[in-house]
Amino acid sequence: MSSPSTEAPVSSAPVVRGQRFMVVLLLVILSIAGLAILGLRSSQHRRFAVSLSTVPSSPSASRVPLDQPLLLRVDHSSPRSRSLVSLAVLLDGDGNPLSPVLPMPELPGPKGRPIPQLEFPPLGKRPARGLVSGLVMRVREDTPAVRARLAEAMEVGKPKSGQLARVFTRTIVACRELDGHAEQAQREVR
Repeated sequence: MSSPSTEAPVSSAPVVRGQRFMVVLLLVILSIAGLAILGLRSSQHRRFAVSLSTVPSSPSASRVPLDQPLLLRVDHSSPRSRSLVSLAVLLDGDGNPLSPVLPMPELPGPKGRPIPQLEFPPLGKRPARGLVSGLVMRVREDTPAVRARLAEAMEVGKPKSGQLARVFTRTIVACRELDGHAEQAQREVR
């Protein structure tokens, strides 16, 4: 004679809890991805590309001579970023300024379209570490308070050694606080 088997009833509670966890996890992941996409899209319009060259152009694109003027210009930017004001400064390889912060006027570029560009006089002497960096800062407006904030970020007046990357990072952070952005182009001086 066989005895009836007594099995415990199967509960669906662990499965339901696992499904709820997966739904919550999926919602969290989608929320984070959505915020990241919105953040990238909101800052994308501020991005731009800069170049540092000599006047007239030097045959070596990576090096600039001491005795020729330097041309710093914004080569590429989004249409929405054209409303930003462009400011420029030359820095040596240590992050010390070689020029004051100057506004970049819009002049006809290589294709005839007006672009922000600024010509600096020849360096005259070899800068620290044999490097020159053209730093372009684009912000909403050019006011004394904005220039003071940028000077604070660049630590103007404080002698530095080997801190070009730190100065550039601090300037990017300051420009973002001012609803703008910063880019640099660096060349070796011969």
